[in-house]
Amino acid sequence: MRKPEQDIEPNDRAGVERHGLFQRLYACTQKIFDQVQHIHASEEGRDADAMEQLHALVTERGHVIEELQRQIGQHSTESPALSADEIRQMKRWEEQMEPQLQDIRQRLAARINRLERGKKLARHYQSSYGLPYTDGAYFDRKK
Repeated sequence: MRKPEQDIEPNDRAGVERHGLFQRLYACTQKIFDQVQHIHASEEGRDADAMEQLHALVTERGHVIEELQRQIGQHSTESPALSADEIRQMKRWEEQMEPQLQDIRQRLAARINRLERGKKLARHYQSSYGLPYTDGAYFDRKK
C-alpha cells in the first residue's frame, strides 16, 4: 500500500482523512472476504459469532463508503488514495464474495423457515395434547 506522503500534501487535511478512509475500506473489504470464506466453509453457516462479526464488518464498511461518497462529492477532482492493484484486488474479492454471500443468505433463509415450521408444529402439538415443547423434541403420548 502507498504511504500518505506519496500522494497527499501534508497540509491537505481532507486528503489525509480520505486516504485513511480508503485504507479502512480496503481493510474492511479484506476482513469481510476472510469472514465470508470462513462462514461459507463451515457447515450451514451455523457459527453465530462469525455471522455477527460479518454483520458488524459490513455495517462498518457501509459507513466508510458513505463517508467516502460525502468527501468525494466535496472534492471530486482528486484521485483515490489506493493503488490500481489494491482497487483490482478489492474488485476480485467482491466478485468472489457475491455468490458465497448469496449461498449464505439462502442457507440462513432455509434455517429460519425450518425454525418457523418447528414452532408451528410445536404450537399444534401443544394445543392438541397439552404436552410441552422441548427444544425440537416432541413427546407424543397419544396411543
